[in-house]
Amino acid sequence: MDSRLRGVFVSILTGIATVIAAILLSGLPILNMLVLVFPIPFIVIGVKRDILHGYLSLAAAIALLSLMAGPVAGVFLLALTLLPIGGIVYALKKRLDLFESSVLSCISVLASIFLFIQVY
Repeated sequence: MDSRLRGVFVSILTGIATVIAAILLSGLPILNMLVLVFPIPFIVIGVKRDILHGYLSLAAAIALLSLMAGPVAGVFLLALTLLPIGGIVYALKKRLDLFESSVLSCISVLASIFLFIQVY
């Protein structure tokens, strides 16, 4: 199998598996806090392959969540995770030092929260 096609396939499967795991974990009383680590698989895919693969994985997750819970949930998920994934992947790819990475992550999370509030 071509490595590019394999990367796309892995990205889509990661997005689907992440949504299914998040839905299952949100129903368990003790483990429902693990839903907060939802963007981590997308960041790992983005650093390991390319940021476009991370966003493809996020698009697969949004599509599945939109089918299961409604399009509004997909829009909210996009508003929450789009900027932090891009900022953190950029910081890890450029090998920034700790302070620069922390500032970039904080800015992307604050912009994500602002975007979420605007969408809401």
